[in-house]
Amino acid sequence: MLATAFCGCVSQDNGTMEFAENKVPYDSVRDLASVNGKLAYVAEDNKTFFIVYDGQEIRRGYDNVFRPHQVNGKLTYEVVRDGKQFIMYDPFEKGLDYERAYDPVEVNRSLTFCVSSMGKDYIMYGKNDTGREYDRAYNPSQVNGGLAYVAEKNGKSFYVYNGTEIGREYDAALSELMSINGKLAFLARKGKKDFIVYDGQQLGIEYDRVSNPKSINNRLAYVAEKDKKTFIVYLNQETGKEYDSAYYPMEINKKLAYVAEKDGKRFIVYNGYEIGKDYQDDPQEIHHFFQDAITLNGKMTLPAKKNNTWYIVQEK
Repeated sequence: MLATAFCGCVSQDNGTMEFAENKVPYDSVRDLASVNGKLAYVAEDNKTFFIVYDGQEIRRGYDNVFRPHQVNGKLTYEVVRDGKQFIMYDPFEKGLDYERAYDPVEVNRSLTFCVSSMGKDYIMYGKNDTGREYDRAYNPSQVNGGLAYVAEKNGKSFYVYNGTEIGREYDAALSELMSINGKLAFLARKGKKDFIVYDGQQLGIEYDRVSNPKSINNRLAYVAEKDKKTFIVYLNQETGKEYDSAYYPMEINKKLAYVAEKDGKRFIVYNGYEIGKDYQDDPQEIHHFFQDAITLNGKMTLPAKKNNTWYIVQEK
């Protein structure tokens, strides 16, 4: 039986989850992350964007900031200032020599990111560039200790992993390359059909559409659609079909969580609980704050809005 309310706690037959609301004085909050065990997020105040890290405001005054996260123990995020996008690898500004620098990640303890220069997008991996031989190279990630990225050539996209091209037999690569339980996984398209490729096998072809593959406790999860119904496939089971819609799988404390909608309400389903029904989350908004739920020091943490006031909500 699922819990159906949020008033500081949610309950079901076998237990209760309690939450604390921490009011924050900002116009909006998004992009929560755990950095060195401390909370980081993007805040907006009077059309100015900045990072809040461990309760402290970091460098107000940017046009915009995106995706705080941890790289080599440093707070790292993307910045737009005076129309130029670059990387803040705290306290260093990286990528200012390029037209644009974006998507910073850690690969083998090296700061790795995409750059745009003279009409080309390619990868900076430590002090070296890679991917210039392609029309475009982007979406870098670390896979089993090696560098992976998406490349485009002659109208097709595929993966480059440790220097080897993967997925050339498909028309398009639609996600980052990832490793799940030591096996390569990605979202691909051939013709008009999208499907998951996992350990060389095509999964999800029985559905009308699949998307958003994720590793949840080192197992594959993805979103599927069939007969105009959207739900989650995890551990080879269809999950969330009791809702009008279920999507955006995420890992909270090594368990599956996802965003669900029912009767005009949006909320998180996690470990048998429905969390956040009393908060405002307009289904028409582009950014949904329930998608920003994270695990912070073993506790579910998410931004939420109620009566036009923003909160950081954390499991007790």
